[in-house]
Amino acid sequence: MQRNIKKSNSKSLGEKETEDKSHIDQYANILSDPKWKSLILRTIIGLLLILTFSLIIKIGPIGLVFLVIVIFLRGFQELSNVGYDAFSLRTVPHYKTISYTLLFIFNYFILGSIIFEKFAHIISKHKSMLFFLNYHKLISFNLYTIFFIIFVLQLQKAHYRKQYTLFAYLHMLMLVYVSCYMSIGNILSGSIWFIVPVVLVVFNDIAAYVFGFFFGRKKLIEISPNKTWEGFVGAFVTTLIFGQIISPFMCQYEIFTCPIWGHGCQNSRLFQRKKFDYFEISVYPFQLHAFIFSLYASLIAPFGGFFASGFKRAIGIKDFGNTIPGHGGIIDRFDCQILTNIFVYLYINSIVF
Repeated sequence: MQRNIKKSNSKSLGEKETEDKSHIDQYANILSDPKWKSLILRTIIGLLLILTFSLIIKIGPIGLVFLVIVIFLRGFQELSNVGYDAFSLRTVPHYKTISYTLLFIFNYFILGSIIFEKFAHIISKHKSMLFFLNYHKLISFNLYTIFFIIFVLQLQKAHYRKQYTLFAYLHMLMLVYVSCYMSIGNILSGSIWFIVPVVLVVFNDIAAYVFGFFFGRKKLIEISPNKTWEGFVGAFVTTLIFGQIISPFMCQYEIFTCPIWGHGCQNSRLFQRKKFDYFEISVYPFQLHAFIFSLYASLIAPFGGFFASGFKRAIGIKDFGNTIPGHGGIIDRFDCQILTNIFVYLYINSIVF
Protein backbone atom coordinates (compact mmCIF):
# COMPACT_ATOMS: atom_id res chain seq x y z
CA MET A 1 0.00 0.00 0.00
CA GLN A 2 2.77 2.42 1.00
CA ARG A 3 4.74 1.44 -2.10
CA ASN A 4 1.70 2.23 -4.29
CA ILE A 5 1.35 5.65 -2.60
CA LYS A 6 5.06 6.37 -3.12
CA LYS A 7 4.78 5.31 -6.76
CA SER A 8 1.75 7.51 -7.34
CA ASN A 9 3.47 10.46 -5.58
CA SER A 10 6.63 10.03 -7.62
CA LYS A 11 4.51 9.71 -10.75
CA SER A 12 2.56 12.90 -10.00
CA LEU A 13 5.82 14.74 -9.23
CA GLY A 14 7.25 13.53 -12.51
CA GLU A 15 4.14 14.65 -14.39
CA LYS A 16 4.32 18.06 -12.68
CA GLU A 17 7.98 18.47 -13.62
CA THR A 18 7.18 17.51 -17.22
CA GLU A 19 4.26 19.98 -17.25
CA ASP A 20 6.43 22.76 -15.78
CA LYS A 21 9.13 22.02 -18.33
CA SER A 22 6.61 22.20 -21.18
CA HIS A 23 5.39 25.59 -19.87
CA ILE A 24 8.98 26.85 -19.70
CA ASP A 25 9.57 25.64 -23.26
CA GLN A 26 6.42 27.44 -24.40
CA TYR A 27 7.56 30.71 -22.80
CA ALA A 28 11.04 30.22 -24.27
CA ASN A 29 9.54 29.70 -27.73
CA ILE A 30 7.42 32.84 -27.34
CA LEU A 31 10.41 34.92 -26.21
CA SER A 32 12.54 33.59 -29.07
CA ASP A 33 9.84 34.52 -31.61
CA PRO A 34 11.02 37.75 -33.37
CA LYS A 35 7.42 39.04 -33.38
CA TRP A 36 7.11 38.80 -29.58
CA LYS A 37 10.67 40.03 -28.98
CA SER A 38 9.86 43.12 -31.04
CA LEU A 39 6.61 43.66 -29.09
CA ILE A 40 8.39 43.41 -25.72
CA LEU A 41 11.22 45.75 -26.76
CA ARG A 42 8.80 48.28 -28.28
CA THR A 43 6.68 48.18 -25.11
CA ILE A 44 9.63 48.78 -22.75
CA ILE A 45 11.07 51.61 -24.86
CA GLY A 46 7.57 53.05 -25.39
CA LEU A 47 6.97 53.22 -21.62
CA LEU A 48 10.33 54.95 -21.13
CA LEU A 49 9.41 57.49 -23.84
CA ILE A 50 6.03 58.15 -22.17
CA LEU A 51 7.77 58.66 -18.81
CA THR A 52 10.29 61.07 -20.36
CA PHE A 53 7.52 63.01 -22.13
CA SER A 54 5.57 63.26 -18.85
CA LEU A 55 8.60 64.69 -17.05
CA ILE A 56 9.14 67.27 -19.81
CA ILE A 57 5.47 68.29 -19.60
CA LYS A 58 6.04 69.12 -15.93
CA ILE A 59 8.69 71.67 -16.98
CA GLY A 60 6.04 73.55 -18.94
CA PRO A 61 5.90 75.09 -22.45
CA ILE A 62 9.63 75.91 -22.54
CA GLY A 63 10.50 72.25 -22.01
CA LEU A 64 8.10 71.22 -24.79
CA VAL A 65 9.53 73.81 -27.19
CA PHE A 66 13.04 72.55 -26.48
CA LEU A 67 11.88 68.95 -27.02
CA VAL A 68 10.30 69.79 -30.38
CA ILE A 69 13.45 71.54 -31.62
CA VAL A 70 15.68 68.63 -30.57
CA ILE A 71 13.36 66.05 -32.19
CA PHE A 72 13.14 67.85 -35.49
CA LEU A 73 16.86 68.69 -35.67
CA ARG A 74 17.59 65.00 -35.21
CA GLY A 75 14.84 64.16 -37.72
CA PHE A 76 16.37 66.52 -40.29
CA GLN A 77 19.75 64.85 -39.78
CA GLU A 78 18.22 61.39 -40.28
CA LEU A 79 16.36 62.38 -43.44
CA SER A 80 19.41 64.21 -44.83
CA ASN A 81 21.66 61.20 -44.34
CA VAL A 82 19.08 58.87 -45.89
CA GLY A 83 18.79 61.15 -48.94
CA TYR A 84 22.55 61.62 -49.30
CA ASP A 85 23.03 57.84 -49.42
CA ALA A 86 19.93 56.89 -51.44
CA PHE A 87 20.59 59.40 -54.21
CA SER A 88 24.42 59.44 -53.95
CA LEU A 89 24.42 63.14 -53.08
CA ARG A 90 27.62 63.14 -51.04
CA THR A 91 29.54 63.76 -54.27
CA VAL A 92 27.72 67.07 -54.82
CA PRO A 93 30.10 70.00 -54.13
CA HIS A 94 29.33 71.70 -50.80
CA TYR A 95 26.27 69.49 -50.21
CA LYS A 96 26.33 70.03 -46.43
CA THR A 97 26.76 73.79 -46.75
CA ILE A 98 23.78 73.94 -49.11
CA SER A 99 21.68 71.81 -46.76
CA TYR A 100 22.33 73.75 -43.57
CA THR A 101 22.13 77.16 -45.25
CA LEU A 102 18.62 76.37 -46.47
CA LEU A 103 17.80 75.00 -43.02
CA PHE A 104 18.95 78.27 -41.41
CA ILE A 105 16.83 80.38 -43.81
CA PHE A 106 13.71 78.31 -43.12
CA ASN A 107 14.42 78.47 -39.39
CA TYR A 108 14.69 82.23 -39.54
CA PHE A 109 11.48 82.61 -41.55
CA ILE A 110 9.19 80.14 -39.75
CA LEU A 111 10.43 80.49 -36.18
CA GLY A 112 10.70 84.27 -36.58
CA SER A 113 7.15 84.44 -37.93
CA ILE A 114 5.77 82.61 -34.89
CA ILE A 115 7.82 84.64 -32.39
CA PHE A 116 6.87 87.97 -33.99
CA GLU A 117 3.21 86.88 -34.16
CA LYS A 118 2.96 85.80 -30.53
CA PHE A 119 5.28 88.35 -28.89
CA ALA A 120 4.95 91.41 -31.15
CA HIS A 121 3.70 93.52 -28.19
CA ILE A 122 6.94 92.82 -26.30
CA ILE A 123 9.37 92.99 -29.25
CA SER A 124 7.92 96.33 -30.48
CA LYS A 125 9.11 97.98 -27.26
CA HIS A 126 12.73 97.47 -28.36
CA LYS A 127 13.64 99.91 -31.14
CA SER A 128 16.56 97.76 -32.29
CA MET A 129 14.10 94.94 -33.14
CA LEU A 130 11.51 97.06 -34.97
CA PHE A 131 13.30 96.70 -38.31
CA PHE A 132 13.27 92.88 -38.08
CA LEU A 133 9.67 92.90 -36.87
CA ASN A 134 8.37 95.11 -39.70
CA TYR A 135 10.38 93.56 -42.53
CA HIS A 136 10.72 89.96 -41.37
CA LYS A 137 9.07 88.36 -44.41
CA LEU A 138 10.96 90.55 -46.88
CA ILE A 139 14.27 89.78 -45.14
CA SER A 140 13.46 86.07 -45.24
CA PHE A 141 12.64 86.15 -48.94
CA ASN A 142 15.81 88.10 -49.74
CA LEU A 143 17.90 85.55 -47.84
CA TYR A 144 16.28 82.78 -49.89
CA THR A 145 16.86 84.75 -53.12
CA ILE A 146 20.58 85.05 -52.30
CA PHE A 147 20.70 81.30 -51.59
CA PHE A 148 18.93 80.61 -54.90
CA ILE A 149 21.32 82.78 -56.93
CA ILE A 150 24.42 81.25 -55.31
CA PHE A 151 23.05 77.75 -55.97
CA VAL A 152 22.56 78.56 -59.68
CA LEU A 153 26.02 80.13 -59.98
CA GLN A 154 27.79 77.09 -58.57
CA LEU A 155 26.03 74.53 -60.83
CA GLN A 156 28.52 72.24 -62.55
CA LYS A 157 27.83 70.25 -65.72
CA ALA A 158 29.19 67.04 -64.22
CA HIS A 159 26.79 67.29 -61.26
CA TYR A 160 23.61 68.84 -62.76
CA ARG A 161 21.32 65.88 -62.04
CA LYS A 162 22.54 65.35 -58.47
CA GLN A 163 22.58 69.07 -57.66
CA TYR A 164 18.97 69.48 -58.72
CA THR A 165 18.04 66.27 -56.89
CA LEU A 166 19.61 67.71 -53.72
CA PHE A 167 17.76 71.01 -54.26
CA ALA A 168 14.39 69.23 -54.63
CA TYR A 169 15.01 66.81 -51.76
CA LEU A 170 15.95 69.59 -49.33
CA HIS A 171 12.80 71.52 -50.17
CA MET A 172 10.74 68.40 -49.47
CA LEU A 173 12.43 68.18 -46.05
CA MET A 174 11.33 71.72 -45.28
CA LEU A 175 7.80 70.35 -44.89
CA VAL A 176 9.12 68.67 -41.75
CA TYR A 177 10.36 72.02 -40.48
CA VAL A 178 7.07 73.75 -41.23
CA SER A 179 5.50 71.11 -38.99
CA CYS A 180 8.16 71.65 -36.33
CA TYR A 181 7.59 75.33 -35.91
CA MET A 182 3.84 75.10 -36.20
CA SER A 183 4.13 72.70 -33.25
CA ILE A 184 5.86 75.50 -31.37
CA GLY A 185 3.01 77.83 -32.34
CA ASN A 186 0.55 75.29 -30.91
CA ILE A 187 2.51 75.15 -27.63
CA LEU A 188 2.53 78.94 -27.34
CA SER A 189 -1.27 78.91 -27.70
CA GLY A 190 -1.43 76.62 -24.66
CA SER A 191 0.27 73.27 -24.15
CA ILE A 192 -3.05 71.43 -24.41
CA TRP A 193 -3.22 72.30 -28.12
CA PHE A 194 0.07 70.47 -28.60
CA ILE A 195 -0.18 67.62 -26.08
CA VAL A 196 -3.68 66.36 -26.92
CA PRO A 197 -3.13 65.94 -30.71
CA VAL A 198 0.34 64.43 -30.16
CA VAL A 199 -0.93 61.96 -27.55
CA LEU A 200 -3.92 61.03 -29.72
CA VAL A 201 -1.67 60.23 -32.69
CA VAL A 202 0.66 58.17 -30.47
CA PHE A 203 -2.30 56.36 -28.89
CA ASN A 204 -3.79 55.64 -32.31
CA ASP A 205 -0.48 54.23 -33.52
CA ILE A 206 -0.15 51.99 -30.46
CA ALA A 207 -3.79 50.85 -30.67
CA ALA A 208 -3.43 50.03 -34.37
CA TYR A 209 -0.32 47.98 -33.59
CA VAL A 210 -1.99 46.08 -30.71
CA PHE A 211 -5.24 45.36 -32.56
CA GLY A 212 -3.30 44.37 -35.65
CA PHE A 213 -0.93 42.16 -33.63
CA PHE A 214 -3.69 40.14 -31.96
CA PHE A 215 -6.59 40.35 -34.43
CA GLY A 216 -5.08 41.47 -37.74
CA ARG A 217 -6.06 39.38 -40.74
CA LYS A 218 -6.89 41.64 -43.68
CA LYS A 219 -4.16 43.91 -45.09
CA LEU A 220 -5.03 47.61 -45.15
CA ILE A 221 -2.61 49.06 -47.71
CA GLU A 222 0.05 47.57 -49.96
CA ILE A 223 2.89 50.00 -49.18
CA SER A 224 2.62 49.19 -45.46
CA PRO A 225 1.99 45.41 -45.23
CA ASN A 226 2.01 45.33 -41.41
CA LYS A 227 -1.09 47.55 -41.26
CA THR A 228 -4.45 45.79 -41.11
CA TRP A 229 -8.11 46.78 -41.32
CA GLU A 230 -8.69 45.31 -37.86
CA GLY A 231 -5.94 47.52 -36.44
CA PHE A 232 -7.22 50.59 -38.30
CA VAL A 233 -10.85 50.19 -37.16
CA GLY A 234 -9.93 49.19 -33.59
CA ALA A 235 -7.62 52.19 -33.28
CA PHE A 236 -10.29 54.51 -34.74
CA VAL A 237 -12.90 53.55 -32.13
CA THR A 238 -10.54 53.54 -29.14
CA THR A 239 -8.92 56.85 -30.14
CA LEU A 240 -12.32 58.57 -30.20
CA ILE A 241 -13.00 57.24 -26.69
CA PHE A 242 -9.54 58.09 -25.41
CA GLY A 243 -9.85 61.67 -26.68
CA GLN A 244 -12.94 62.18 -24.52
CA ILE A 245 -11.09 60.80 -21.48
CA ILE A 246 -7.86 62.77 -21.72
CA SER A 247 -9.31 66.15 -22.77
CA PRO A 248 -11.59 66.82 -19.73
CA PHE A 249 -8.76 65.75 -17.43
CA MET A 250 -6.33 68.25 -18.97
CA CYS A 251 -8.88 71.08 -19.10
CA GLN A 252 -8.75 71.29 -15.30
CA TYR A 253 -5.12 72.41 -15.07
CA GLU A 254 -3.61 75.75 -16.05
CA ILE A 255 -0.27 74.10 -16.81
CA PHE A 256 -1.99 72.71 -19.91
CA THR A 257 -4.46 75.43 -20.82
CA CYS A 258 -2.24 78.52 -20.40
CA PRO A 259 0.65 79.40 -22.71
CA ILE A 260 3.05 80.00 -19.82
CA TRP A 261 2.61 78.05 -16.62
CA GLY A 262 2.43 80.03 -13.39
CA HIS A 263 1.84 83.51 -14.86
CA GLY A 264 -1.76 83.78 -13.69
CA CYS A 265 -3.44 83.48 -17.06
CA GLN A 266 -7.20 83.36 -17.11
CA ASN A 267 -8.82 80.27 -18.58
CA SER A 268 -11.03 80.88 -21.59
CA ARG A 269 -14.55 79.48 -21.80
CA LEU A 270 -13.17 76.55 -23.77
CA PHE A 271 -11.80 75.14 -20.53
CA GLN A 272 -14.81 75.79 -18.31
CA ARG A 273 -17.59 73.24 -17.94
CA LYS A 274 -20.79 74.01 -19.80
CA LYS A 275 -24.05 72.37 -18.80
CA PHE A 276 -26.50 71.09 -21.41
CA ASP A 277 -29.88 70.93 -19.68
CA TYR A 278 -31.50 68.86 -22.42
CA PHE A 279 -29.00 66.02 -21.97
CA GLU A 280 -28.43 66.77 -18.27
CA ILE A 281 -24.66 66.60 -18.68
CA SER A 282 -21.85 69.11 -18.43
CA VAL A 283 -18.81 69.01 -20.71
CA TYR A 284 -15.86 71.20 -21.59
CA PRO A 285 -16.26 72.96 -24.98
CA PHE A 286 -12.66 71.89 -25.70
CA GLN A 287 -13.93 68.30 -25.91
CA LEU A 288 -15.51 69.11 -29.29
CA HIS A 289 -12.08 70.18 -30.59
CA ALA A 290 -10.58 67.03 -29.07
CA PHE A 291 -13.16 65.00 -31.01
CA ILE A 292 -12.05 66.68 -34.26
CA PHE A 293 -8.40 65.94 -33.40
CA SER A 294 -9.33 62.32 -32.66
CA LEU A 295 -10.92 61.98 -36.08
CA TYR A 296 -7.85 63.47 -37.74
CA ALA A 297 -5.46 61.31 -35.71
CA SER A 298 -7.40 58.18 -36.69
CA LEU A 299 -8.28 58.81 -40.33
CA ILE A 300 -5.69 61.23 -41.77
CA ALA A 301 -2.53 61.07 -39.65
CA PRO A 302 -1.81 57.38 -40.48
CA PHE A 303 -1.27 58.39 -44.10
CA GLY A 304 1.88 60.20 -42.97
CA GLY A 305 3.12 56.81 -41.83
CA PHE A 306 2.02 55.17 -45.09
CA PHE A 307 3.88 57.83 -47.06
CA ALA A 308 7.02 57.23 -45.00
CA SER A 309 6.69 53.45 -45.47
CA GLY A 310 6.39 53.87 -49.23
CA PHE A 311 9.41 56.16 -49.31
CA LYS A 312 11.51 53.68 -47.33
CA ARG A 313 10.54 50.85 -49.67
CA ALA A 314 11.29 53.01 -52.71
CA ILE A 315 14.88 53.57 -51.57
CA GLY A 316 15.35 50.13 -50.01
CA ILE A 317 15.72 50.84 -46.27
CA LYS A 318 13.91 49.44 -43.23
CA ASP A 319 14.16 52.45 -40.88
CA PHE A 320 15.23 56.08 -41.12
CA GLY A 321 17.72 55.53 -38.29
CA ASN A 322 18.35 53.68 -35.05
CA THR A 323 17.88 56.50 -32.54
CA ILE A 324 15.11 54.65 -30.67
CA PRO A 325 15.73 50.90 -30.11
CA GLY A 326 12.84 48.78 -31.37
CA HIS A 327 11.24 51.76 -33.11
CA GLY A 328 13.88 52.89 -35.60
CA GLY A 329 14.68 56.57 -36.07
CA ILE A 330 13.00 59.75 -34.88
CA ILE A 331 11.07 60.06 -38.16
CA ASP A 332 9.87 56.45 -37.88
CA ARG A 333 8.21 57.38 -34.59
CA PHE A 334 6.91 60.84 -35.57
CA ASP A 335 6.00 60.47 -39.26
CA CYS A 336 2.28 60.61 -38.43
CA GLN A 337 2.76 63.83 -36.45
CA ILE A 338 3.98 65.96 -39.38
CA LEU A 339 0.62 66.67 -41.04
CA THR A 340 -1.21 66.65 -37.71
CA ASN A 341 0.88 69.52 -36.28
CA ILE A 342 0.23 71.64 -39.37
CA PHE A 343 -3.51 70.87 -39.30
CA VAL A 344 -3.83 71.77 -35.61
CA TYR A 345 -1.98 75.08 -36.12
CA LEU A 346 -4.23 76.06 -39.04
CA TYR A 347 -7.31 74.83 -37.16
CA ILE A 348 -6.46 76.92 -34.08
CA ASN A 349 -5.80 80.08 -36.07
CA SER A 350 -8.73 79.67 -38.47
CA ILE A 351 -11.51 78.31 -36.26
CA VAL A 352 -10.65 78.63 -32.56
CA PHE A 353 -9.00 82.05 -32.19
